[in-house]
Amino acid sequence: MNWVWFSVGAIGGLFLLYARGARRARGNRNRSIEAAPKRISSKERVDQALVSGNVDYMISTLDETQDPILRNALLSQIIAEYYRNRDDADAKEAFYRYAHLHVEEIAGVLDALEKNGQERPDRIETLRMIAIAMEQDERYDEALEMCHKALSFGMQNGTKTGFEGRIERITRKLEAVE
Repeated sequence: MNWVWFSVGAIGGLFLLYARGARRARGNRNRSIEAAPKRISSKERVDQALVSGNVDYMISTLDETQDPILRNALLSQIIAEYYRNRDDADAKEAFYRYAHLHVEEIAGVLDALEKNGQERPDRIETLRMIAIAMEQDERYDEALEMCHKALSFGMQNGTKTGFEGRIERITRKLEAVE
């Protein structure tokens, strides 16, 4: 018989614990606790944009980004995408617009890399791409200017003859036209 009283007491105790927990849960439910939205850093947002492959998302991220190193990464990707599609007139116009913007920002990028103790790149593809595109569009004077600008930054072309060889080839074409 003792075991019956023991069982009833145990069940009653469990019921009281359950009821107390349910009341607490109801009380917390009535208080609306909203979690603060997670803020992501500029670096994380840039990484998301680069991984997405979506040029429009990269451009909107570029507009919100101030860090020259992060802007360099975005601009490089945007320019590469437009460079691939430059047979389309709109893509070509966008390529030149973003390439010129990138060229204007290169000095700031190199300074920021130096300040952060990061290694300076030996080439920035935008300089090679814009020189090639201008040469193909027979904008020889501008192509030469970009090659000289690349050399002034200490950049390499990634080819055997480098920007020096490209300057020679463009100069020959320019002389043939004149």
